[in-house]
Amino acid sequence: RLVLDADALNALGAAAAADAAPGVTPIINASGDGLLATAGTGDVLAGLIGARLAQVATAHDGFDAVVQAVAAHGRLTQDWALRWPPTATDLID
Repeated sequence: RLVLDADALNALGAAAAADAAPGVTPIINASGDGLLATAGTGDVLAGLIGARLAQVATAHDGFDAVVQAVAAHGRLTQDWALRWPPTATDLID
């Protein structure tokens, strides 16, 4: 309902991230985990999304860009086993 009310693309995070936009099938991304609850990781996700969106021309491409950014963000936690405890800076490295 949030997507329709706002007529906007939304990336909602939790144990699995949900990406939704008007007129497209929502995407559930389960690649992340509780490590993404570390302070600052949402800021990193916002930067990933912004960087991807800056490279697209259409709204549909924007949805794909957000889906790709959310997936990349979730995959980063797989590398964190080598760096404990994780920090937002670890996402950038």
